[in-house]
Amino acid sequence: MPDLLYEIRDWDTRYENSRTRTMALMRWVPVPNRHDGEAYVELMSRRDGTQLLGAWLQVLQVASKCRPRGVLIQRHGEPHTAQTIARLSHGKSYIINKALTVLSHPAIGWVVPSLYVPDTSVTPSRQATSDGREGKGKEEKKPPNPRKRGDLLLRRFKRNGSPPDGHLTWDAFFASEAVSQNCSAEVARDRWVAGRETA
Repeated sequence: MPDLLYEIRDWDTRYENSRTRTMALMRWVPVPNRHDGEAYVELMSRRDGTQLLGAWLQVLQVASKCRPRGVLIQRHGEPHTAQTIARLSHGKSYIINKALTVLSHPAIGWVVPSLYVPDTSVTPSRQATSDGREGKGKEEKKPPNPRKRGDLLLRRFKRNGSPPDGHLTWDAFFASEAVSQNCSAEVARDRWVAGRETA
C-alpha cells in the first residue's frame, strides 16, 4: 500500500508571510506563538505533548523545503514518510511517526491528507521487445516545458521594464499578487506569466 501524502493545513496563510513569499528557498519558518488554541491545548495535554511539539517543528521545517511548500513530498514525487523526515531533520522516526498520527487526528488537524497530484510522467528511453527483453527504442520528443518558456518571458518583461502597480521589485509584485490570490508567490508568478503568454 503506498504511503499517504500529507500536507500542512492552511500552509499558505499560517506559515507564509510577505517576506517568505518572495523567497525561492525558505531558510526559516514563521510559526504562530499562540498557546491558547484548542489544537495546541489538546496536544500539550498529552503526556508526550512537548516531545510531539518538537517533532511538529521538524515536520514544518521539512515541509518548508518541499515543492510545493507545505506538501510533504520528496523531490522525486514520493510522499515523505516518518523515516525520510527523520533523516532530513536528524530526528527520531518513531517520534515523527507518532506525531504525524496525532497531528492528523481531527482533534488537532495540523496535518491533513493532501489532494496534490505530482507530475510523475517519465518518458521511457527503452521499449520491451516481444520476448520480454529490453531493446533500444526511439526516444520520444518531450513537449516544450511551459515553465521554461514562462521563465524566458518573465526575463524579457524584467529586462524591458519595471514591475506593474508601482512595486519596487518583481518579487514584491509577485508577493502582493500571491496575497490577493491566496496562493504562493511561485503560483502567482506562473499565473501572471501564463496570462501574458495568451495575451
